[in-house]
Amino acid sequence: MREPKKVEPPKQLTDAEHESLFLQLLTEVNDGLSKGGAKDFLAAKRINEAHLVEWLRGFGERLLASPTPNDELARRMVQMGKLSIGEVSVVAYDIGRRLGGGETNRRGAEDAEEGDQGEAEVWFNQGYKQGDFVGAIASYDRAIEIKPDFH
Repeated sequence: MREPKKVEPPKQLTDAEHESLFLQLLTEVNDGLSKGGAKDFLAAKRINEAHLVEWLRGFGERLLASPTPNDELARRMVQMGKLSIGEVSVVAYDIGRRLGGGETNRRGAEDAEEGDQGEAEVWFNQGYKQGDFVGAIASYDRAIEIKPDFH
Protein backbone atom coordinates (compact mmCIF):
# COMPACT_ATOMS: atom_id res chain seq x y z
CA MET A 1 0.00 0.00 0.00
CA ARG A 2 1.33 3.45 -0.93
CA GLU A 3 1.70 6.14 1.65
CA PRO A 4 -0.38 9.26 1.04
CA LYS A 5 1.51 12.07 -0.62
CA LYS A 6 2.48 14.73 1.89
CA VAL A 7 1.58 18.28 0.95
CA GLU A 8 3.95 20.76 2.45
CA PRO A 9 2.53 24.13 3.41
CA PRO A 10 4.16 27.16 1.80
CA LYS A 11 7.23 28.25 3.73
CA GLN A 12 7.23 31.62 5.46
CA LEU A 13 9.12 34.02 3.21
CA THR A 14 11.53 36.67 4.45
CA ASP A 15 10.87 40.35 3.78
CA ALA A 16 13.54 40.28 1.07
CA GLU A 17 11.89 37.27 -0.62
CA HIS A 18 8.47 38.93 -0.46
CA GLU A 19 9.90 42.11 -1.95
CA SER A 20 11.69 40.27 -4.73
CA LEU A 21 8.60 38.26 -5.71
CA PHE A 22 6.28 41.27 -5.46
CA LEU A 23 8.53 43.42 -7.66
CA GLN A 24 8.79 40.53 -10.13
CA LEU A 25 4.99 40.30 -10.19
CA LEU A 26 4.70 44.07 -10.76
CA THR A 27 7.15 43.84 -13.65
CA GLU A 28 5.14 41.06 -15.26
CA VAL A 29 1.88 42.97 -14.74
CA ASN A 30 3.52 46.00 -16.36
CA ASP A 31 4.50 43.76 -19.29
CA GLY A 32 0.86 42.75 -19.78
CA LEU A 33 0.29 39.84 -17.40
CA SER A 34 -3.44 39.08 -17.21
CA LYS A 35 -5.60 38.56 -14.13
CA GLY A 36 -5.33 34.78 -14.60
CA GLY A 37 -1.60 35.04 -15.17
CA ALA A 38 -1.17 36.98 -11.93
CA LYS A 39 -3.17 34.39 -10.00
CA ASP A 40 -1.08 31.64 -11.60
CA PHE A 41 2.12 33.50 -10.64
CA LEU A 42 1.08 33.60 -6.98
CA ALA A 43 0.05 29.93 -7.04
CA ALA A 44 3.20 28.77 -8.84
CA LYS A 45 5.42 30.58 -6.34
CA ARG A 46 3.30 29.11 -3.50
CA ILE A 47 2.78 32.57 -2.04
CA ASN A 48 0.48 32.77 0.96
CA GLU A 49 -1.74 35.77 0.16
CA ALA A 50 -2.34 36.68 3.81
CA HIS A 51 1.42 36.81 4.46
CA LEU A 52 2.00 38.79 1.26
CA VAL A 53 -0.70 41.31 2.21
CA GLU A 54 0.76 41.68 5.71
CA TRP A 55 4.22 42.26 4.23
CA LEU A 56 2.81 44.64 1.59
CA ARG A 57 1.14 46.84 4.22
CA GLY A 58 4.49 47.29 5.99
CA PHE A 59 6.30 47.82 2.69
CA GLY A 60 3.73 50.45 1.74
CA GLU A 61 4.14 52.30 5.02
CA ARG A 62 7.91 52.41 4.50
CA LEU A 63 7.42 53.71 0.94
CA LEU A 64 4.95 56.35 2.09
CA ALA A 65 7.35 57.53 4.81
CA SER A 66 10.22 57.84 2.33
CA PRO A 67 10.98 61.29 0.86
CA THR A 68 12.10 59.63 -2.39
CA PRO A 69 9.48 59.78 -5.17
CA ASN A 70 8.26 56.38 -6.37
CA ASP A 71 6.08 57.36 -9.34
CA GLU A 72 6.80 54.28 -11.46
CA LEU A 73 6.28 51.91 -8.55
CA ALA A 74 3.05 53.74 -7.68
CA ARG A 75 1.82 53.41 -11.28
CA ARG A 76 2.58 49.69 -11.35
CA MET A 77 0.87 49.10 -8.02
CA VAL A 78 -2.28 50.88 -9.25
CA GLN A 79 -2.10 48.81 -12.44
CA MET A 80 -1.91 45.61 -10.38
CA GLY A 81 -4.81 46.78 -8.27
CA LYS A 82 -6.97 47.02 -11.37
CA LEU A 83 -6.50 43.27 -11.98
CA SER A 84 -8.69 42.58 -8.92
CA ILE A 85 -6.96 39.34 -7.92
CA GLY A 86 -7.84 39.59 -4.24
CA GLU A 87 -6.86 41.58 -1.19
CA VAL A 88 -3.31 41.97 -2.47
CA SER A 89 -4.73 44.00 -5.39
CA VAL A 90 -6.79 46.19 -3.08
CA VAL A 91 -3.82 46.93 -0.83
CA ALA A 92 -1.44 47.51 -3.76
CA TYR A 93 -3.94 49.86 -5.39
CA ASP A 94 -4.41 51.86 -2.19
CA ILE A 95 -0.66 52.21 -1.63
CA GLY A 96 -0.10 53.13 -5.28
CA ARG A 97 -2.76 55.82 -5.14
CA ARG A 98 -1.32 57.22 -1.93
CA LEU A 99 2.22 57.22 -3.33
CA GLY A 100 1.11 59.21 -6.37
CA GLY A 101 -1.14 61.47 -4.29
CA GLY A 102 0.07 64.86 -5.59
CA GLU A 103 -0.17 63.67 -9.18
CA THR A 104 -3.97 63.55 -9.07
CA ASN A 105 -4.14 67.29 -8.34
CA ARG A 106 -1.93 68.08 -11.34
CA ARG A 107 -3.98 65.99 -13.76
CA GLY A 108 -7.15 67.93 -13.03
CA ALA A 109 -10.61 67.17 -11.76
CA GLU A 110 -11.65 65.03 -14.74
CA ASP A 111 -8.76 62.60 -14.32
CA ALA A 112 -9.28 62.53 -10.55
CA GLU A 113 -12.90 61.49 -11.07
CA GLU A 114 -11.76 58.72 -13.44
CA GLY A 115 -9.29 57.56 -10.75
CA ASP A 116 -12.07 57.52 -8.14
CA GLN A 117 -14.15 55.36 -10.46
CA GLY A 118 -11.20 52.98 -10.87
CA GLU A 119 -10.67 52.75 -7.12
CA ALA A 120 -14.39 52.21 -6.55
CA GLU A 121 -14.33 49.48 -9.19
CA VAL A 122 -11.42 47.72 -7.44
CA TRP A 123 -13.36 47.68 -4.16
CA PHE A 124 -16.55 46.58 -5.93
CA ASN A 125 -14.72 43.69 -7.63
CA GLN A 126 -13.14 42.71 -4.31
CA GLY A 127 -16.70 42.25 -3.07
CA TYR A 128 -17.10 39.25 -5.36
CA LYS A 129 -14.73 37.18 -3.22
CA GLN A 130 -16.71 33.97 -2.77
CA GLY A 131 -17.64 32.90 0.72
CA ASP A 132 -16.57 36.14 2.40
CA PHE A 133 -19.94 37.84 2.67
CA VAL A 134 -18.95 40.23 5.46
CA GLY A 135 -15.86 41.23 3.47
CA ALA A 136 -17.98 41.67 0.34
CA ILE A 137 -20.34 44.04 2.14
CA ALA A 138 -17.38 46.03 3.50
CA SER A 139 -15.89 46.22 0.01
CA TYR A 140 -19.19 47.39 -1.51
CA ASP A 141 -19.53 50.00 1.23
CA ARG A 142 -16.01 51.27 0.49
CA ALA A 143 -16.79 51.46 -3.26
CA ILE A 144 -19.93 53.49 -2.53
CA GLU A 145 -18.01 55.75 -0.15
CA ILE A 146 -15.40 56.51 -2.84
CA LYS A 147 -17.81 57.01 -5.74
CA PRO A 148 -21.49 57.08 -4.70
CA ASP A 149 -22.70 57.77 -8.25
CA PHE A 150 -20.78 54.86 -9.85
CA HIS A 151 -23.47 52.53 -11.17
